[in-house]
Amino acid sequence: METGYDLALVRALGHRTTEAIEELRSIRSDDPAAAEALRAVKLTRRNLEDIWMPAIRRIEHSDAMLSWVGTQLDLGSLIVVRAPGAGTQCDWTPLSPMTDDQLIGQLRWADRRGAALDLDTLARETATRVEHDPSFGDRLVALAPTIPSIASLTSRADFPAPFLAGIVTAMMWPHGPQATADLDGFAAALSTALAALVDDPGACLDLLLDPAVLFGLASWERLDPDVVTEFTLSALHSAVVEDGARLSDGYRVLETLTTITNGPLDDGIEPGLALGVAASMAGYIETLAPAIRLEDSYPVLVVDEQRGIEIELGTYDDLVDLFGALLRDGPAQAALGAVLGAYTTTIVTELGGDIANRPGLEYVTRFADLVGDASRAEQAELVVEAAAEQTRRRQLGAVIGFGVTAAMTLGGAGSLARALTSRAITLATEFAGRVGVAELPTGRIPAFTHDLITVEALRIVSTDRDERRRAGLSSVSRSDWHEISGRLDRIDAADDESDRTTYLLRLDRWIEAEVPVLAGYLNRIRSVPGMDELTEGRPAVRAD
Repeated sequence: METGYDLALVRALGHRTTEAIEELRSIRSDDPAAAEALRAVKLTRRNLEDIWMPAIRRIEHSDAMLSWVGTQLDLGSLIVVRAPGAGTQCDWTPLSPMTDDQLIGQLRWADRRGAALDLDTLARETATRVEHDPSFGDRLVALAPTIPSIASLTSRADFPAPFLAGIVTAMMWPHGPQATADLDGFAAALSTALAALVDDPGACLDLLLDPAVLFGLASWERLDPDVVTEFTLSALHSAVVEDGARLSDGYRVLETLTTITNGPLDDGIEPGLALGVAASMAGYIETLAPAIRLEDSYPVLVVDEQRGIEIELGTYDDLVDLFGALLRDGPAQAALGAVLGAYTTTIVTELGGDIANRPGLEYVTRFADLVGDASRAEQAELVVEAAAEQTRRRQLGAVIGFGVTAAMTLGGAGSLARALTSRAITLATEFAGRVGVAELPTGRIPAFTHDLITVEALRIVSTDRDERRRAGLSSVSRSDWHEISGRLDRIDAADDESDRTTYLLRLDRWIEAEVPVLAGYLNRIRSVPGMDELTEGRPAVRAD
């Protein structure tokens, strides 16, 4: 008896599958709401790449079924191959007959002659054995510092998260490579393992809780900074979005980082971690800002009774050093400025016409004063201020907090924080590269926040009749509101910081002269504790 198949149809299937993979690879979207759909697209593409295409190629290059005739075989000697199908995976590879020791030999060879090997097949075989034999995975974890290719292959197959975490822990400082190792290659391999974990935020946060891992990310300049940023965002932001109870773990990471930046790394941390932490502040600021009460050696105690959190991060001065370390990196400066601008706009908008009578505004003033103290120490104020202004203009208040909007929930964990980071990098490129360190003035951040509060408070009551009533401003005439709106638009349109300040001073003087009841409203706002401190050290500008 003979049987066979149409090889031309098999090749056509391979061609169509390749086209489908490329089409799936081309699908892109910046919309946070599309995150889940994009994840499904990615998984589908990986299924086609890692399971179906290898099976199709093996059939194409085999003549085992082109002409088959029956014969007597010892069925006990057959190797069983599970073809891809519902609920199954093609586990067999040409390396399957190897012993574990032989496979480890291949991994060692990959470090020296990787280009001569089929690395995709090696990765799939390794991943399969790790999944089915945890003890083999433990052997590889122990060998990872001496065989970096184990980490490099994690981008070519799906490895269990605990295995990946073990690889990172084993390879990270202070464990690190041997003195004779290729340090750049070692760092690239470790960066690959970190990248493979980004889609598992809980595992990323678990790793950051290890002081050795956190110190390694903060201090080792050879790691890929983009990967470290994504890893940090996943840990500090996405993990808390997925599970709010993990906010306490996020603060434990910040507590350790505060200790590190006030000790062995008081001269700064690596840019990748700095940017990830700065952008993640979008989630922490709503609980961190109220914890800032007095300056100098006064402790900063974060309390969230709903989540059962009570963590002392350190003193005010300790936090100044932490934020100072973050602010030594240009993109981190812009990210933190964006967070400050978004937080200020959010608080002022939420308080509305009751801004002078309800608690909340003093939290903005305290955090702004902290950032101001840190940025003055690092001469980073211009970038922070510019980013805050751009954030206000782009209405990014929705990025504040964890899970505060439907967009954040639908967009997937960390999507808004990553969007904020992207904007921060753009802002840093635009502003940080344009201004030299010697040109950076002092006293800008607190004063800018003071002006931002004034502008946003006026904007709210000028556009919302209900807020005007709550603020006791119903007597202000329509023509006066029209004049105020026009002056606010002029402030918004001004690109020069000095011009914006001048226009705002003119508006202030006009309100004092023409609308006394509104001047009284602004005075009540400016009587909130901390507001007067924001104007200390304000740079001189022309008033007319």
